[in-house]
Amino acid sequence: MSIRSMARSRGTGKVVTVAATLVVGMMATLSPASAAEEPKAGIEKPTASEYVAWLGQQEDADADRTAEQFEALPSGDQAKFLNYIADPELVTALAGEKGDPGADPDTETRRTATGERVTTKLAGGDVVITSEGGVTAPATRGTAGDWSCYNWVNYKVFGIEIAKHTLKQWYRSTTTKVDKVYSASATHKNLNPGVQVSNQPEDQWISAAGNALAYAVWNIDFVYSGSAIHSDKRQHIRCDETGYRFGYFKNA
Repeated sequence: MSIRSMARSRGTGKVVTVAATLVVGMMATLSPASAAEEPKAGIEKPTASEYVAWLGQQEDADADRTAEQFEALPSGDQAKFLNYIADPELVTALAGEKGDPGADPDTETRRTATGERVTTKLAGGDVVITSEGGVTAPATRGTAGDWSCYNWVNYKVFGIEIAKHTLKQWYRSTTTKVDKVYSASATHKNLNPGVQVSNQPEDQWISAAGNALAYAVWNIDFVYSGSAIHSDKRQHIRCDETGYRFGYFKNA
């Protein structure tokens, strides 16, 4: 029987004994939905059983999937995984500004059918940060109609997605410029118990050049013991009647 199965067999809503201290503290302050609260420093790096127990308490399909993938890792990789998610340099790299992708042999930029994707490998490829921007267009580019575009950036350890920040916007354009913006939406996924995430209200407008612009500011707190780090990051997208133009995720 897996660690996760044993945890759940003791009753829904009850804290698993093996992870009591960790889960009780985190359920109140560190679940993905509670990021608006003040961060509390001093969370210890979890053991494998404590991490799986915490994931089980999230009652979330993404958390269940992560628990299954984590339990499938060899014990040595589980230990490395936990070291990676508690490493402030690797976690804050998710929100770091990058220079010229061509100057970094571990960073690759490629065009997709609707935009572009940038992939950066860290820790010998164990940790991968990917950002992608794209658009859902009318039937023919350069024609009037409603559009939506997006930018997301995620963080994976051993192929397991731990965090993802997504910004989307919806707008209308003529054949030459954007003439109306509808709305913007910022969402995130966070399955690192030592990180808190919240965002300020999204903003959206039409630029002087007739582009649809949107941005969101993310408030990120890394609260593992010995490393209390706060950062504010701005996620931005620019789109127009031709599709996705530009996007970034960097210091606010």
